[in-house]
Amino acid sequence: MALNGGFEVQHVGDTMRIIVKGNLTFNDSDHVQKLAKSIVTQRRVEVDLSAIDILDSTSLGLLLILKKSLADPQIPIKLVGLSDELKRMLQIAAFQQLFEWD
Repeated sequence: MALNGGFEVQHVGDTMRIIVKGNLTFNDSDHVQKLAKSIVTQRRVEVDLSAIDILDSTSLGLLLILKKSLADPQIPIKLVGLSDELKRMLQIAAFQQLFEWD
């Protein structure tokens, strides 16, 4: 399933995988909220950020919107496809308290 805003969504078992296809913008916030509210039967969410070079304040904000908008706040969100640079950015922003990643 593809969504406006450059997302592709895949369902694998009880996991929803959100593949981000390009840079995120503030215009994606409505799409992210709708997507989060649609996650009701999945027990895990993975966000593939392998196509992202940099996480700016908008990107970080959209990840927070995704987390806050989940119908079940206990559903874990794992960020995958992270470069070392993205991992450093997430650590600086203290996102390890909210999201999982390898």
